[in-house]
Amino acid sequence: MTAPTLTSEAARLFDMLAPELKKLCANASPHCDLRMIATLHEGEVTMVSLGIDTKRKLAPRADRGRA
Repeated sequence: MTAPTLTSEAARLFDMLAPELKKLCANASPHCDLRMIATLHEGEVTMVSLGIDTKRKLAPRADRGRA
């Protein structure tokens, strides 16, 4: 039995994570940051943390008015 190559191991991990990345991209807004953190334990994905940070510009202080 031969040891798995880095290429096949990377492809296997990518295949596990691809559906989660597709879900993340499907919910993305036009101006955002996407974040995906995968936790590996003994070469297996055990947890995935996903995040979408939406961004918007604020008006300059002079244009905000007083509330």
